[in-house]
Amino acid sequence: MHVGTEDSLGSSLPPGSLALVEPIQHNEQPIPNPRAIYLLQFSNGYRCCRCVVSRGRLQLLSSDFTYRGPQEFLYPGAVRIAGRVRMFALALPLPRLRSLESFPPCDGCASLILPWEHSSRAALLMAKHKRFQRSKTEEAAVREHLLAILGTGPSARTERRYRKNTPSDPHVNSLLHFTLQSYARYSDALQTSGVELSDHGRFSLDVLLRAQRWEDAVRARAEARVPEPLAVWQGLRREFLEWPPMLSLKFPELSLLSDRVVRLGDAESLDGLEPPIAPGSWMLLEKTPPALDERALRHETGWSRPIYTLQRGVELFCGFLRAESPGYALTATPHGRAVKALFASDEVRNLRRVIGVAVPV
Repeated sequence: MHVGTEDSLGSSLPPGSLALVEPIQHNEQPIPNPRAIYLLQFSNGYRCCRCVVSRGRLQLLSSDFTYRGPQEFLYPGAVRIAGRVRMFALALPLPRLRSLESFPPCDGCASLILPWEHSSRAALLMAKHKRFQRSKTEEAAVREHLLAILGTGPSARTERRYRKNTPSDPHVNSLLHFTLQSYARYSDALQTSGVELSDHGRFSLDVLLRAQRWEDAVRARAEARVPEPLAVWQGLRREFLEWPPMLSLKFPELSLLSDRVVRLGDAESLDGLEPPIAPGSWMLLEKTPPALDERALRHETGWSRPIYTLQRGVELFCGFLRAESPGYALTATPHGRAVKALFASDEVRNLRRVIGVAVPV
């Protein structure tokens, strides 16, 4: 899931994050873990936030002091816990964003149904239309942007028609337009149209091209074997999660940058951020030493403040940079005094700025 600017109001994830969300068990729904971050669905949007449930009310546990919206919601009824965030990826440093007002409550907007749970494509498109309401100016801007990308687009009348049940199916370019316009996944748009997307039990194109007989295709079907010992494999899966796909969505050429990916050690962490960059996080480094910006060192805060690594032999230090006469220091928090490493100006060549992170939650 991509966390937008409005979604970040009162959120526990920074704006622009890509979040890996997993379903939760039914027994976790009534008693969410206050230390975990959940994807919450509202009638007018989504939010990734820590929360607690008490006496039929869900309360947000947000550290965002700029959020002035509601903190408590009727549960269940006004909010739904859609899943639990296991990891998020983010490009760094985060640019400064303008302050936004939170959306007003919208009890009559979309129902609390997840996109893939809708019974029809029309229901999916209508729910998205109600949940993400736009002004006429915003609608015109979106239409113009999609027209520039796709080269063509349906009329407003056609858009309204496919938000209702109709026996006809839209052309591919129109369905792409509806999907992007509604912040939907193309796979959900196809599945709610009755299209079966599962490849279970099917053969790959390579197998079909090589097989001369049916028996050849059957023999070529190889099932993936779970590595052994199983306990070690399951432990590694929990530890490493899906960080390569997460970072590659932010950096499409990640496979060419593998020599610049490092992992934060088990004893390392960067605090002062929400959520903190925990041990086991993966970081993508800039290729060349940075040109140090003294203004950014003094004034930038939070995720907008650059993070650096310093290579010293086999040791790798990671932290926030500050000037420390006669050189520099890496600290564990943005404005803290806990120094992790001191170095002179001649070691700046070993400094690299962190341009992306994948953080387990």
